[in-house]
Amino acid sequence: MECVSTASFSVSLNGSLYGFFKGMRGIRQGDPMSPLLFVICLEYFSRLLKVRTSGPNFNFHPQCASLGITHLAYADDLMLFSRGDKFSIEILVTALKDFGDVSGLRVNHDKSNIFLGGVMGFE
Repeated sequence: MECVSTASFSVSLNGSLYGFFKGMRGIRQGDPMSPLLFVICLEYFSRLLKVRTSGPNFNFHPQCASLGITHLAYADDLMLFSRGDKFSIEILVTALKDFGDVSGLRVNHDKSNIFLGGVMGFE
């Protein structure tokens, strides 16, 4: 028995086959399924953050505490909010790492920023 290790596809147009292209994993940007999958993944991440930030070591950002906001997502952007203390940031970073381990998604550090306001002695 042999295992198919490489698959190639062609397009049938008016009964004739045209071209070959290799099959690849993943979804291309612009695929109509892509936004739905993004929402499903973010739902898991939202629930993960809710569990992780419900403990006593997490401190909400002062402007977000009354509403319990830890994150906002729009299109393919994600903003995380917390107080700038070591434990709160570690909780968010660990949640991101664990989410990446489960989903295979990773933070693009070249396109990411961190903003800290009013934090003294941060290491």
